[in-house]
Amino acid sequence: MEDNYLQSLVGKGVQIHRGGPDSNTGKLLDVTEDYVALQKDDGEIIYFKTSHIKSIRENAMIKFNSLLNTDETLFIKASKFQEMASQLKEQNVRINGKGPESRVGKLVDVRDDYVIIYTEDDGLIFYKDQHIKSLSTPLEKLESTNDSGENETEQNTEELLEEGEVPKVNTELENLLKLSAAASMNDLLSNLKYSWIKVNRKGPESVEGLLVDSSDQHLVLAVDNEILRISTYHIKNFSVNTKTSKEEPEEKNDSKEDSKNSKDESKDESSEQKESKQKDSDNNESKEQNSEDVSEAQKLFEERLKVAARKRNRRIRKNALQNKKR
Repeated sequence: MEDNYLQSLVGKGVQIHRGGPDSNTGKLLDVTEDYVALQKDDGEIIYFKTSHIKSIRENAMIKFNSLLNTDETLFIKASKFQEMASQLKEQNVRINGKGPESRVGKLVDVRDDYVIIYTEDDGLIFYKDQHIKSLSTPLEKLESTNDSGENETEQNTEELLEEGEVPKVNTELENLLKLSAAASMNDLLSNLKYSWIKVNRKGPESVEGLLVDSSDQHLVLAVDNEILRISTYHIKNFSVNTKTSKEEPEEKNDSKEDSKNSKDESKDESSEQKESKQKDSDNNESKEQNSEDVSEAQKLFEERLKVAARKRNRRIRKNALQNKKR
């Protein structure tokens, strides 16, 4: 896209991408060398890399919207995307919009060809720069949520320190950050050799395993009984989990509770099966009893028919003898 065309759209309502999870509509705030800044109606500011923008169009209906009155002082001005991202360090950001590789977390650091994001679920996530489509500042909802989460973590940390326990997650994070002190993604993978990593967040190319080896062209993962070689060019991101070991017994307890519940359910099912079998047997017995009663009644009826037939035959003979005597 020509910079002159993009510059002419600054201050106007535009739509970036015609559809899909990366599509957004808002006011174009700024155009730089390799990214544009867009402010949505709800106040969220998204920084799109121009190399990943497939289409952009002016929306004539937006000029009647409140978008033109949004606060423009909140967005970051920088000449390049990497400089802008560096100013968002230690803040909560959303990376790659709402697509399958999207995540919301704390921007830990910005390196030459990758950035580091931290989330509680995934731990440290390393995004390759060439696969980063967008960065956005969090909304007020996200800020309030993260503030409450930070307050809870601070309270938990103080409680642990009072009890004499040191939270292991900080130690693991520090060790991983020391290992990740590499200028390039390839050097980073070399430093994280024999670590358990997850490559890509979702989709058919997402895989999790032990990092056995890495080079400039590919990395080697041990997954179950298989050895996978993945091209480093197609690695969008990978994560190293830093969950504490304290959560493991909770998971074990949960699994134990699940097993207990499954056992109880199996017991209930077995008792129900026994009851149903007992009912079936009772029904069968009642059916057999009814059939026996029917057969006995049928026998009595047949015997009565025979007796009635004998009496009739006697009457017939008696009448015949009387007629002969006459």
